[in-house]
Amino acid sequence: MMLLALAASAAALALADQSSVDYANPGQVQPYIESLKKKYDIKPRPIETDADRPAPKTAAEEAASDRQRFSDNPTEVQPHIEKLRKEHELPEAVSQKGADAASSGGVQPYIESGKMRQDLTPQYKSKVDQAAGFTVVASNKFNLKSDKVQANTFEAVYNPDGKYAPSAELFYERQLVRSRALGALGLDIRMNVITIQGHGVFTKSGATSTDTTFRFYAVPVTLGATYRFLQLRFVDPFISLGVVGIPFLESRDDDHPSRRGISRGYNVTGGIAFNLDWISRSDAWEQYDSHGILHTYVVAQLEYLRSLSGPVQFNYDGMYLGLMFEF
Repeated sequence: MMLLALAASAAALALADQSSVDYANPGQVQPYIESLKKKYDIKPRPIETDADRPAPKTAAEEAASDRQRFSDNPTEVQPHIEKLRKEHELPEAVSQKGADAASSGGVQPYIESGKMRQDLTPQYKSKVDQAAGFTVVASNKFNLKSDKVQANTFEAVYNPDGKYAPSAELFYERQLVRSRALGALGLDIRMNVITIQGHGVFTKSGATSTDTTFRFYAVPVTLGATYRFLQLRFVDPFISLGVVGIPFLESRDDDHPSRRGISRGYNVTGGIAFNLDWISRSDAWEQYDSHGILHTYVVAQLEYLRSLSGPVQFNYDGMYLGLMFEF
């Protein structure tokens, strides 16, 4: 029994001694791993301290390092632009421009590359084939006569030379042939509204009175052909010639009936259209994008209206100002 107790004590002392050795000398832990390190000559990795770590770079140093790397190897610059160039079949100059911008510290290289794409520029309709617009009379002159029974002349009742007679015209033009060298030839339709007011009575003596108010209305409608000179850059002279029907109405505020009828004749209109697109390209694009308007013009024109048949003989001259739009 004494021998068993001594053996147990010896084993306990050995265990205690082994445990103390492990904690006192960590190099003796895991002897199998240590034997492998010696067998394959694996050196222990030195412990890194704060003194051994490199100092962190400042933002300026990081930027300088990036620029140097881009300059040494340009193919690594802007991989996103390279991908877009391949997807959209952009020219090599786009990618190179982006690389140059990045290597020189340029901003937004992707936007710069996009600027070179043709499909990002405004694309206008390639051909003008119609036009429309309106004009308002600046001054006009009447010389109207009638073969029917009348007491006073048109001039005596309405006194057209001493007043402004309101008038406005709408027109639409369909161009059949158009080229910069030959000009534009097409068909047009015009509708004019002319009105004037006067005072008087129909008497053999030709006397007038404020007791009766007369209002004269004429609505000439013209169908004809027009030609535009397109050889100049900002100014387009034009001329239009057509047949015209002139419905008219004369009303009065007394108990006598109104008179109406229609005369027929021809209309000659000539003028100049001044292009306004050069004032603002952004506004010109907005007009096209919103309303399909390709070109905008200020129009100044002279109109000559003559009748060949009908109850009233029209001799009317007018100067008009307005706007014209090409589509």
